[in-house]
Amino acid sequence: MLQLFFAVAFSAVPLTLYIPPIRSLNLFVETIEDMLRQMAVHTIRTYPRIRLAFSRILSNLLRLSSYLTEEIESAEKFFSRFSGSPLRI
Repeated sequence: MLQLFFAVAFSAVPLTLYIPPIRSLNLFVETIEDMLRQMAVHTIRTYPRIRLAFSRILSNLLRLSSYLTEEIESAEKFFSRFSGSPLRI
């Protein structure tokens, strides 16, 4: 059992080289928190603008589709006068 313990312990020692020291980890976490804090200010300002732009684009697409639907219906009525069947698209 002691041999298994030493085998596992010595095989895990090289893995500790991949784990940074706590001092470096604290600096990394502090930098990430500072970056997220700065991004939050920009996100709060840009979110309403992005939402407004998206709603305007969607509104224009809906308006265009209703306009095209009306134009197709009027073209069908116009061409149905000349032929017995309505226009097929």
